[in-house]
Amino acid sequence: MSCDPAQLRREASAIHRAAFGRDVSEEVAQRYAEAHQGALLRVDITESTWMQRALEEGADLEAFEVVLRSREPDHVLCHKFNLLIYIAEAFPDHYVDFVNEEPRRSEGFYSLAFHGLRTVYKYLKGRWLLRTLV
Repeated sequence: MSCDPAQLRREASAIHRAAFGRDVSEEVAQRYAEAHQGALLRVDITESTWMQRALEEGADLEAFEVVLRSREPDHVLCHKFNLLIYIAEAFPDHYVDFVNEEPRRSEGFYSLAFHGLRTVYKYLKGRWLLRTLV
């Protein structure tokens, strides 16, 4: 199933915001739309409708993804997150998102603890969202 380019742009923007906390660049969004056509050929109408509904609701896609990654690793949202992150990793403006060049042991420990607790929160929120929104 081919997707509307505007829909793919909205998906790229929402997923990028959930993963990186900022708007997606035009280059990354364009590559996402191009890669989507080849990498996610088996997205059916039900999955596409699910994605549109989640986007329209303004749902926390990161929370959905955390839950779905453990429950249904083959879910379309998990594949879309992976695809966008793989693409973003190739762009220089995302270098700092993936590489830490300065050793900061204590800051790393606190960051790990914070994000561990945040993951638990996102998991619980995602479970609740799956029951109530979708």
